[in-house]
Amino acid sequence: MCGIYGEVVVEAPEELRTTFARSAAASLRHRGPDGEGVWSDDHCLLGHLRLAIIDLTTHAAQPMKSASGRSHMVFNGEIYNFVELRAAMRPPDNGWRSTSDTEVLLEALDRDGPEAISKALGMFALAVWSPFKRELLLMRDRLGKKPLYYARTVDGRLRFASEVDALLRDGAVHRETTADRIAEFLQLGYVAAPRTAFTSIHAVPPGCWLRITLEDGAITHELQRYWDLPAPGAAPGFRDIQSWSEQFEHTLRDAVRIRLRADVPLGAFLSGGIDSSVISLLASQQIPGKLRTFTVDFEEGGWSEGPFAAEVAAHIGSEHVELRLSPDSLSSIPDLVATYGDLHGDSSALPTIALCRAARQYVTVALAGDGGDELLGGYTRYAGALRTTATAARIPRPAVALARLLARRRPLAWMRGASRIARLSGDPAEYYAREMRGYLADPWPAVLRRPPSRSWPDPVAASLAEQAGRPPLLQFMACDAKTYLPEDILVKVDRASMAYGLEVRAPLLDHRLMELVMGADPTWLTGPGGSKRPLRRLFGPRLPASVFNRPKMGFGVPVARWLRESTDQTQALLDPTAAVAPLLEPWAVRRLLLSHRLRMNDESGRIWRLLVLQAWFELWRPTL
Repeated sequence: MCGIYGEVVVEAPEELRTTFARSAAASLRHRGPDGEGVWSDDHCLLGHLRLAIIDLTTHAAQPMKSASGRSHMVFNGEIYNFVELRAAMRPPDNGWRSTSDTEVLLEALDRDGPEAISKALGMFALAVWSPFKRELLLMRDRLGKKPLYYARTVDGRLRFASEVDALLRDGAVHRETTADRIAEFLQLGYVAAPRTAFTSIHAVPPGCWLRITLEDGAITHELQRYWDLPAPGAAPGFRDIQSWSEQFEHTLRDAVRIRLRADVPLGAFLSGGIDSSVISLLASQQIPGKLRTFTVDFEEGGWSEGPFAAEVAAHIGSEHVELRLSPDSLSSIPDLVATYGDLHGDSSALPTIALCRAARQYVTVALAGDGGDELLGGYTRYAGALRTTATAARIPRPAVALARLLARRRPLAWMRGASRIARLSGDPAEYYAREMRGYLADPWPAVLRRPPSRSWPDPVAASLAEQAGRPPLLQFMACDAKTYLPEDILVKVDRASMAYGLEVRAPLLDHRLMELVMGADPTWLTGPGGSKRPLRRLFGPRLPASVFNRPKMGFGVPVARWLRESTDQTQALLDPTAAVAPLLEPWAVRRLLLSHRLRMNDESGRIWRLLVLQAWFELWRPTL
């Protein structure tokens, strides 16, 4: 785990390149507190901030040059199966210089080109410069665990970095945004790759590489996808749940096994829920000695998972630590925005940051159950979408059309129950696209001043259309794997963990499992006993019954109450001198705040995103 940055130039004064290296390194140091390196030639600069996990010696330091001298690389992430890859490779002429995954990956890419990544299992964002080709390859892992951004500077250079802050620090990249990007954030809580909130900055999408070429005094780039989910309608390859379940368990056990490789202290997050309990169980069976597990209880949450986690910890024999924390309140939003850089609207980032900050006092690597809901149909909204659309199909179409027309009227669209009306549709995909929006009644958020002739490009609706050939449940899960997972959940965990130099590994996000699930019969994933049927079937007899029988619990803080009590901060949204004021309709914001304060509706998610947007405008002062 690390921070990386760099640039490709036609020609640039050394002073300007040194300035960028200094500012980028300063902004990314939290991602790599254990070491720092910079390499450059006439046309490329590569920078690296190291969090040492595997091979703690300087032999694994970066930037790293291949044995042939043809390639130079900076790498953020882990290749979990590097031991197997190394064993299958011919050693370099002078032998291996380190025991790191970085060297194995670099040598594979140097010999076989970008196609070598097909054999690698891991999470990564990397940059490889080939001086003889004058070519830089930027590559991001299949599901988007590790971030990678790039931008053109005002004088034509092309820069990349692990976080947008590193690209903006020295002023060479424009800070401009647009109303449709702001609308996308208010609707979804993020701006989906390859776009970001800044028009000048782009994200390399998951499963893609960007080839940057310097030729004839110009810098060109081409984006190419190297991995995707199996195509809708592809043959599953398994005729019964028994054979499929056996392959699923084998793959999951292997995913945990290879993620236990580390030369630093390692533990696991344990909530006592299905996903984290299964991961902790499998890790405890494969790790030498006792596994250290962590449970967090929040003093203001109004709920506790401590007893459930303690029961699992006793069952698997782990060394258990309970962390009782007080997550920051609304006053920390500016710090939160500074940590995330790009717009990120998930309030559960607050407890995630608190958890990572506390766990880092004990370990450098933590296994987590992230991805279980997207992998195995765990979200209640999946069942809700199927159930509601089935109900809507029985309602006369004229009645549905009338109800949806009423839902667009004010003030009804702000009242309790209006969301159910707005979602009425016989089309599961249309329902699900609405379900993921912050503002159901209109594609364009009502709190924004609508510009003329402008529409919002909905990435969720586009993704659902791409996955249309799948059964509805798999369609929803595939959509989340392409949008909500990489843009919300994985961004949240990456920034929260790397803010404190903690590496989080998620075995359930092994892409082999995702490929297996996309070829499954949906009835193998959910059934009368609930969602995540494979985990219930395989591990029910091996874990306490409470793991599978208790209600699903969220991971959050009492934002709704905070917003009702913190009137000074919420009323600041109406300040006509605020940086965000030109974007907002004061009457719509006022009605939103009133609706929440009077408990007409829970508007906490919408208000939270507005507060994040306000702090983001104050921090970056983007032009519109």
